[in-house]
Amino acid sequence: MSTAKISAKKIEVVHFHATQQCWFCITVGEYALKTIKEKFPEEYKNGTIAFRDINGELPENKDMVIEDHRFL
Repeated sequence: MSTAKISAKKIEVVHFHATQQCWFCITVGEYALKTIKEKFPEEYKNGTIAFRDINGELPENKDMVIEDHRFL
């Protein structure tokens, strides 16, 4: 594992999902947010690290979904 320091103004973690989520998809999103809050509490509070939960099936999110990505 590298110990190199990388500087970023903001890190955005995005959980893309479908309207109907399976147990695994729900759990992945929950664990991602929990990990961010536990391991990076200050960065999460001040907005340096943000978590976004995006339903890729909603029309308002269509531009954020990668063209090839398909939800099953």
